This record gives sequence, structure tokens and C-alpha cells, in this order.
Amino acid sequence: MTQSRLSEVYRNGAMTKTRGSSRLVKREEKKLGKQAFVFIFFGLLILALFIFVLVPIIVRFFFAILDKESPLESKDDIPPQTPILSSIPPEATYSAQLNLSGYAEAKSQVVFILNDQEDAQVGVAEDGQFQYTVDLQPGSNNLAFYGKDAAGNESLKTVTYNIVRDTEAPNIEIEQPLDGTTIELKKNRSTEIKGKTEIGSKLTLNGRTVLVDSDGNFSTSYYLDEGKNELNFQATDKAGNHSEKMISVEFRL
Repeated sequence: MTQSRLSEVYRNGAMTKTRGSSRLVKREEKKLGKQAFVFIFFGLLILALFIFVLVPIIVRFFFAILDKESPLESKDDIPPQTPILSSIPPEATYSAQLNLSGYAEAKSQVVFILNDQEDAQVGVAEDGQFQYTVDLQPGSNNLAFYGKDAAGNESLKTVTYNIVRDTEAPNIEIEQPLDGTTIELKKNRSTEIKGKTEIGSKLTLNGRTVLVDSDGNFSTSYYLDEGKNELNFQATDKAGNHSEKMISVEFRL
């Protein structure tokens, strides 16, 4: 065999070997591609199962636990605000009844305590307003109240209001001058008036205000007209009771 023939045989063998290797590589690449496709497919399938199946189950389980715990967490243990009156009750009144109004937590109750005993429970409207009429006993009445909500929580109790039911008119005593007195001489024309009435009362003399001190005493001067002078005293106490007294004084120059 000549050298050229040997070279041709060698080239043909090399080419055949190269084509065989190329086909093997393609088969391996195709196999790897199929494996990659399978891995990707199952990976996406598992991800879809996790998102659309497992996640909703976990979420429902989580909220189920929260629902079981929510009754404890939502328990109302906060006391309502102490009720507030629209106006402070009077220190004294002649009336047998006292009308009260004010504000408290909406839809709660206002519990009234009269003379250390529960007097009534009054409902509060949706706008937070309440009204109540207290029946007063003659003499001293101690009144307090507190709020109570639907959960049973109670507010702090208010201060105790002392309300005196007084039906007696204030007394008026005129010490000077006495009724029927005759006063003479020009220098005595402006005469001094002295007397006593119920402590805390308001007093007028012929429509003019006369100051009353903390002991119920009063003193003022009055300019007399010549002849007969009618002096009209009117007193009104804290409870609103009214009394009147008239004296007559004669003045001569």
C-alpha cells in the first residue's frame, strides 16, 4: 500500500470517529434537556401546590387560632368615665324633687346613691345624655353616683353632694328701730337699721339690697321722710323660701 493510500485510509477513519462522537454528544444533550424539562415541570407543580393548596390551609389555620383567642383579647375591662352633671345641684331647695341631667358613656347605666343606699339605675341614651328626678327627704340629703357599662365595669364615684330640703321661710328680726317708733330732730333723719335673718339669705329693704354677714346680721342706714315711713323687709333663703316683714316709723322735725 502506498503512502497516499495510507493517508486516505487514516483520514476516512478519523472522520468516521468524529461523526460517531458528534452523535453521542447530541444524544447526551437531548437526554439532559429532557431531564431539565422534567425537573422544571415538577418544580413548578410543587410550587403551584404550595401556593394554591398549602398556603390557604396555613392561612385558615392561623386565623382559626386567632378566632379562638379573640374572646380573651376583646374582653372589655376598661371602666367608663365618671358621669358629669350639666349643672351642680343646689345646696338647698324647698322642692321635694330635684331634676338632674348630664353626660356619661353611651348605652351605659348611671347608678344613683342617696343617703348611702342605691336609689336607682338610669339608662344613658346613644348621644350620652341622661336625666333623673331625685325624691328628696326633709332635711339633709347626700347624693352621689357612678357609671356602669354593659360589661359590668364601674367608674369612680362622684363627690357626694349635700342637698338640704328646707321648707321653712327665713325669720326676720328688726332690732332697731322698733315698730311704731317715733324719731325726732333733723340730725336723726338718716337712721340706722339693725337686725338679723337666716344665714345665707338675701335681704332687701323697700327694694334696696341690704348686705347680710356670715352670722346673719345686717346693718344699714335709711333716710326718713317727714311723717309716717313704712319699712318693708323681704328675705329669701338658699332654698328659695321667702318671708316678709313690715314696720312703721314716724319722723318729726
